[in-house]
Amino acid sequence: MTPLPAPDFDIEALYDALDAQRRSRGMSWQQVAREISSLFRDAPARPISPSTLTGMRGRRVVEGDGVLQMLRWLGRTPESFVPGHEEPDAVAAALPALGPHQILRFDNRRIYAALEAQQVERGMT
Repeated sequence: MTPLPAPDFDIEALYDALDAQRRSRGMSWQQVAREISSLFRDAPARPISPSTLTGMRGRRVVEGDGVLQMLRWLGRTPESFVPGHEEPDAVAAALPALGPHQILRFDNRRIYAALEAQQVERGMT
């Protein structure tokens, strides 16, 4: 059996960080979910459920936009959960501060454009 490659983003470490913060503040998972969701309470988005948080343990894939909200709540960067990745300058890499009427999301159009530019540059189909 071929071993699986090392993950790019350590979901288990994210869960552990959420759980450690939850326990240190004496919170339930429901309270954590409510507090994370309050970061974008006036934005057109579904709130994060406690089962989303507790269900991360042992998963290989999680929804990226939800992870961004979790990272904002923790005050951490995505890179801080990539094994072997040196943490960049915390100020330069910090996720943007948003008001409750906004939600942090991946910009799929920019990601697609960057991938397409690499495809063209490399002469790939």
